[in-house]
Amino acid sequence: MPYFDPSFKKVSSWKPEFIHQGNWPVRRDSVTIEKGQVLNAGSILGKKTESQKCVLSAAKAADETAIADGSEKPYAILQVDVDATTKDIVAPVYLAGAFLGLDLTVGNGHTLEGIKDELRLLSIYIEKGED
Repeated sequence: MPYFDPSFKKVSSWKPEFIHQGNWPVRRDSVTIEKGQVLNAGSILGKKTESQKCVLSAAKAADETAIADGSEKPYAILQVDVDATTKDIVAPVYLAGAFLGLDLTVGNGHTLEGIKDELRLLSIYIEKGED
């Protein structure tokens, strides 16, 4: 009995939303996500110095002014989807590991290529991956 039948048709495809890649050791923790955000798994977070709460790491605000509250520096990668629209939420994050860049989200003013060296200092390694 053959394992492949040419009459099979593709009915759907599946792409995991977030992929840990490679054999680099993973380190996990939990952080407080600041209210007012809806973030997807794979969001690169920054931590605000004053409040110690995490937001999507961005170098620039929506009005293109530079952000300088600590959250502009990458800190961790969000492990799950989070809806913190109305309140702060504690969520799991990756503090170290190897990840597919295709599955990561960065904030305004950042590019994965631009923050790759900063992430490497945190033992977070980004692999290009395939579509």
